[in-house]
Amino acid sequence: MSLARLPCSYFPTTIVAIDDDIEFLNLLQFNLSFTQNCMIFDNPNKLLNYLLVEYKYDPFASRCSVFCEEQEAFHCHIGINIDLIHHEIYNTKRFNQVSVLIIDFEMPILNGEALCRKLVNNPFKIILLTGELQENKAVQLFNEGVIHRYVRKDDPNYIKILKTSIQNLQFEYFEEISNPIINAIENKLAFLDSKLSFCFSDPKFIQFFRDFCLKNELTEYYLLEESGSILLVDQYGQLGLLLIKNEEDMKAAEEYVYFEKNIISSKTQTAILNREVLIHYFNNIEIHSENDLEQILYPAIKIQGKSNYYYSHLESLPAHHSFKMDRIFTYKNFLTIMDAC
Repeated sequence: MSLARLPCSYFPTTIVAIDDDIEFLNLLQFNLSFTQNCMIFDNPNKLLNYLLVEYKYDPFASRCSVFCEEQEAFHCHIGINIDLIHHEIYNTKRFNQVSVLIIDFEMPILNGEALCRKLVNNPFKIILLTGELQENKAVQLFNEGVIHRYVRKDDPNYIKILKTSIQNLQFEYFEEISNPIINAIENKLAFLDSKLSFCFSDPKFIQFFRDFCLKNELTEYYLLEESGSILLVDQYGQLGLLLIKNEEDMKAAEEYVYFEKNIISSKTQTAILNREVLIHYFNNIEIHSENDLEQILYPAIKIQGKSNYYYSHLESLPAHHSFKMDRIFTYKNFLTIMDAC
């Protein structure tokens, strides 16, 4: 799957499936349960009542976007409190968000096409389950934008195809939620320097980060700052960081060397100027000596895309971090609670 933009936040969500065959639903729920929370319905009217009446759509972006008058200078009407994005790790209800619906085509009360049409203009991504005879109709619904994927139930690999479709659609769901935030960041960067680009919109960085998440078995991530630094979370709630700096940040580091050269060794100066290391400040760090400087220097690796980006992976948090570890609700705990229900 090719994303135009990397979402500025991602975490597992709840999948909702409907079919009039309860045995099929139970088997589907079991097949998804190891990695995905799945609610099941066998009655379209009950599903519609849940999604359109009981369920409250509460995207993280609505809590991060605020009106900010000074943003007018950047031709942007949305101010961003980026700190609030990663506060989602403390939101115990985040995994209950519904992102993807799995809808069977053949149902007696209300068929899949009619049900999908009733759900148009809602944030949910829809996968239609079809048989051979309904495939042409599914293609038509996809072309109309009524559904986002369709999967043949008679395909021997349908579970594998379904899981891949769910994963891709969850990213698309978060991409759409993230667009106002990313627009604001891009407009601000363009105002500062037309040559700067935001790494979350760069195909090279997007591919790098998708591969990085798979390699490191990450469950969640959250944008931390405008340069692109990211909070990383696995299913057990272990936190790490991917520090990202752009060209403007690296130039600022060079200026730092010029103004603080009396406390920086020639070896460290060379490493900073050659962009072998990056500088990242955490809370309440004061720099008075070379030893203090070691707390804010991290080895840098360059990614060359539309612009140059420099990253450093911290597999664990530094001692002086400010995250409230006791408040984090992990995905592993959530799945355990759901299994017990």
